[in-house]
Formats: sequence, structure tokens, C-alpha cells
Amino acid sequence: MFEKFTRAARAVVGDAQHEAHAVGDGRIEPVHVLGALAKQERTSGVLARHGVTYDAVRAQIARTGDSALDVDALASLGVDLEAVRERAEATFGEGALERARRGRGHLRFTRPSKAVLEHALLVTVVGPGREVGAAQLLAGVLAVDDPRTTSVLSAVCDDPAALRADVMGLTEEAG
Repeated sequence: MFEKFTRAARAVVGDAQHEAHAVGDGRIEPVHVLGALAKQERTSGVLARHGVTYDAVRAQIARTGDSALDVDALASLGVDLEAVRERAEATFGEGALERARRGRGHLRFTRPSKAVLEHALLVTVVGPGREVGAAQLLAGVLAVDDPRTTSVLSAVCDDPAALRADVMGLTEEAG
């Protein structure tokens, strides 16, 4: 399947692994692909027009991942996670809590992430393009029903339906 991916799309897949590692997640999820796409020139513009920036996505990914601290559980013990985060960052630098959780090695794709890749290929086959590009990957991310991705997009996107429509326009232009 990857032989049909453009160089940019392959870079996104590689960056998705980096995104997962960076926040300490044990597998590559659609939300990591979204994070990688938010950095990618071809798709960052359409995402930014809807309020979806790399920094915003990255912050939400870190707050919702495998290693994310349970804010409610900590609050029930009288711990204010935001205060802890602010103090840790003031002492050790920005992203101190996330850096402590980073991993190494090859990560596997979850089923929903594989579905993103399959949907991107399908969008390419039925569309005018011959190769899977970043726009098709973004269409795949938006098409797959993944609770974490939905949560992140809800937190950072001003209008997910309008974003989907813009991405459809991008995939129709490819070719």
C-alpha cells in the first residue's frame, strides 16, 4: 500500500510515530496522524483556517493519551494538575511532564489508524489522483470514528463539518 504514498504522505506516517513517542503513547492512533498533518505544509493551511494548529493539537494529544494524568482523580485528592504542570514547566521548562513519558522504538498502528490509511487509499482510488497524499490522509483521519480524535478536534476546531467540506475539496483537486 505504501508504494502509492507520496513522499509527503510517507513523512506524515513517520511523523505520526514521532508524535506518539513524544507524548508517551504506546501505539500510533489517528490523532497522531492528525498531529503530523497539522505540521505538514499541504494540510496545515486548511487545518489552521478552522482553528486547528499543531500546538493546539499537540497539547490536546498530550492531555488525552496513554500516559495522560487523570485530572479528575487527582482533583479528588486535592491535586490541581494545571498548577503542578505550571510549576514543573517553570522549573524544568515547557513540556516537562510530557518529556518524562517519552518512549523509544517502533510503534504499531491501532485498528483505527490502519482504517485511516485504508480510507486515504479509497479516497485516492475513487478520486482524480493516483497517489495518496497528505489531503487524502486528512480525509481518512476525519472519516474514521475514533473517540480520541473526535475529542481533540472538538477542543481545537471551530467547525468540524466545514473542515470536512474543505478537505473534500482538497482531495477533489488532487490529481
